[in-house]
Amino acid sequence: MPRRFTFVAPRGTVRGLQDLIYNPSELKKALIRDWTKYCRTKIVANQIIELEGKLLEHFEKFDFSNVFIMTLDNLLADEAVRGVLVAYFAVEPPEPPALSMPSQVAQTELPYVNELVEAYGEREGRAYANHLEVVSHPEHGVHFKEQRERFYQADQFSRFYRDNTLVEAMESLQNEVYHGIIEKHRETHKDRLTRISAVMQQAASIAPSGVLARYARVPVRQGICHLFVNDGKLTWKR
Repeated sequence: MPRRFTFVAPRGTVRGLQDLIYNPSELKKALIRDWTKYCRTKIVANQIIELEGKLLEHFEKFDFSNVFIMTLDNLLADEAVRGVLVAYFAVEPPEPPALSMPSQVAQTELPYVNELVEAYGEREGRAYANHLEVVSHPEHGVHFKEQRERFYQADQFSRFYRDNTLVEAMESLQNEVYHGIIEKHRETHKDRLTRISAVMQQAASIAPSGVLARYARVPVRQGICHLFVNDGKLTWKR
């Protein structure tokens, strides 16, 4: 048995239907009264559906207060509709949320974090045990913090706009960033940190298009590169 029925009515509903839905007992009576006229031969083509037997039992058990109307105002207020409004009706997407970054490195960050740690070790000619050793370094510690900020800017940006625009908009932005930096990434660099720096500069210079362009600021575009590393699409290794 369905938990609820909803009439999706962008142009509104006639007063009679509204009155019935707002009065569940009257809706039930009206369905029984008009079953032959509106339902008996119109539910399935070339088939007669009588309101009797097990169907009538289900009908009697159903709670008609679980019948609703969804109006245009309801649709526009639904967050799930926002992506469609952005894509097809030129509605501006909302501003991205402010950066929120945990102080401790999360398990989900480790792929790109570990590559950064290896890059610092390569530059110094030593192996760092983990990112905790990097944090106290006078230069690499600051650089590491900046890369984490970029990662979280991009990660939160991606999650937010996947919920508030169509998925294709976020995929398009990431695709532009990828093709904007990949040739710079493939160039020969003296070490990994040099490659990272060159790619970050290139990402900052990209002028993306699409509905998210004005919101994809420099840290977001740079952070998307770390998302690529985290997802295995790129590596900083030579």
